Amino acid sequence: FDQFAMRMKYMEQYSKARKEQVRAIGLVQQLLKEQVRQIDSLRSEKTTLLDDEIKENNQLTSLKKKQKTIVQSLEKEEKNLRKELAETKKAVAKLDKLIAEIVREEMERAAREARAGLSAAASLTSASFEGNKKKFAWPANGFISQKYGRQRHPVLTKVETWNDGVNIQTKEGEKVKSIFQGEVRRVAFIPAIGTSVIINHGEYFSVYAGLKDVYVKSGQKVTSNQEIGSVMTNGEGISELRFQIRKNIVALDPEEWLRK
Repeated sequence: FDQFAMRMKYMEQYSKARKEQVRAIGLVQQLLKEQVRQIDSLRSEKTTLLDDEIKENNQLTSLKKKQKTIVQSLEKEEKNLRKELAETKKAVAKLDKLIAEIVREEMERAAREARAGLSAAASLTSASFEGNKKKFAWPANGFISQKYGRQRHPVLTKVETWNDGVNIQTKEGEKVKSIFQGEVRRVAFIPAIGTSVIINHGEYFSVYAGLKDVYVKSGQKVTSNQEIGSVMTNGEGISELRFQIRKNIVALDPEEWLRK
């Protein structure tokens, strides 16, 4: 009986232990399921991240190719710009030389007229021109794309340019007008900047460069606001007038003379 009682007690303990084991196994299974779920979630996240990384690498490769193409294009464009700038400098130097020749001729002519007592008209024209400072109408409708004086090149770094006047960007075929009465001293074609018209106003000169068609000729008298030509359009589709005002050889800032 004692042995039977002990066995019954053992069976009860064993049954209780088995129940505890079953409960413990259930908890472990739940933990394992949760871990498996977390691992699956992490694997899914890693897969997504890997896919994103692959896509990003592909995009970066594509961007690098585009960047290389852009850099090559910019290098080529820079060479073209430097070439264009060099050609423009040569053309402007020719224009400056032409103006210097005309001014020298005018000064010699003024000296001859002074000796002959005929210089009063030139002095009157100069005074009248000065009296209209800040009142002159613009030679063409548009906006100033390049100001007078020294300035940095808009694209080429460490490159500075000097402008003896202003550049007025306008529409194709825009008519150009004389700002004041005077006499056409020279009509000359200069490669890279088109045809130039130089008008004398006593001691002063107005210069209109970048013309396609010209309606006046050397020695012709012109009036204020008279059409003297039309603006040339370059290969890039830009229509731009180079305009200068000079007192003899000295270049002046046209913005200080034109009407606001």
